[in-house]
Amino acid sequence: MQELLSKTSPASTECLLYFLRNFRPNGGPSPAYEAILLEFLDRVDRRIVKRTGGIERERRTEIRQDLQLWFIDMIAAGNDVLDVFEFAFSLAIKGKVIDAIRRYRSRDAVEV
Repeated sequence: MQELLSKTSPASTECLLYFLRNFRPNGGPSPAYEAILLEFLDRVDRRIVKRTGGIERERRTEIRQDLQLWFIDMIAAGNDVLDVFEFAFSLAIKGKVIDAIRRYRSRDAVEV
């Protein structure tokens, strides 16, 4: 557990997601669970930043917030959609970011 909580964790992002989905604390909040969640969200954020480099700053921030909230909601709901992310996180997050970019670009096109 200490290795999972360290900043240079050898655990993959898929492994962190597995722990978040399958080892939820019973009862109240758990500092270890919260630390794993923060590390996972930090990794998600880093992946999103890499994928949204050529987008204007406001949209990049909106995409980051939307996807982080989506992950929090899916983890809390115990949704099976996250099975794909446990299997191939890089490919799945790439698709999710592309979908978000398209959604925001279509909104911008409608506004124009």
